[in-house]
Amino acid sequence: MKRAILSNFKQGILSISFAVGTVAIAVLIFLSSVETILNAVRGSGLLYSGFHTSLVLNALKSDSIAFFTPVAAVLPMAVAYVEDIKSNYVRYYLFRSSRSAYIFGRICGSFVSGGLVLLLGILLAYGASSLLFLPMERAADAGVENILGLRDVILSSLLFFLSGGFWALLGLAMSTLMESKYIAYASPFILYYLLVILHERYFTSLFVLSPKEWLVPSDKWFLGSWGPAVIVLELTLLAAMLFAINAERRLRQL
Repeated sequence: MKRAILSNFKQGILSISFAVGTVAIAVLIFLSSVETILNAVRGSGLLYSGFHTSLVLNALKSDSIAFFTPVAAVLPMAVAYVEDIKSNYVRYYLFRSSRSAYIFGRICGSFVSGGLVLLLGILLAYGASSLLFLPMERAADAGVENILGLRDVILSSLLFFLSGGFWALLGLAMSTLMESKYIAYASPFILYYLLVILHERYFTSLFVLSPKEWLVPSDKWFLGSWGPAVIVLELTLLAAMLFAINAERRLRQL
């Protein structure tokens, strides 16, 4: 079981698609802040202290980052199950291991790699923002503000990590229904879009439905940032169970 989990971690994190997704998140954060960056560069004086942090945090609130979240999360391993079935690799895997080890390894690998794509992308953007703009900021209380700013970025990154893990697992689970790569890639984004429509057009008071609230929670949540974290973890468990049930049934047929 331990080897299965570690091999799935390596497969997801060391893949080209993982690197592409991570860099894409970082680039998109800067693209979402082009106007802010241009105004800062055109200014004559020093930037306010903490500018590099607010740049990233404000970008994370944008719709472009939110919509790209399920797209980036599914890149590393959402299609791993389908590829194993289509290539018959799973037959050779089961000769040396068990169905439970395979299923649990795929669940862990997909969740972690899907979450890390977003988390590392955000931290990469924060590091680049610090290198570019920190020397241009005022030094007043910079040390304290940098620590507080980094804390806020990490907390936001953790919420993105949980959401990324859920979307990756959802894609993995949906791929077991039709054994299609297109379903694995498209289903998380489709569900995301449907939830946004339901919340914004029909159930405006039901903020729990909004995937944007899972990423950047408002003050409506009773438990604060823990509220969306609990919701996403529950959805993740459901997605994992869906994958486990369908994958177990399919693997018994091999």
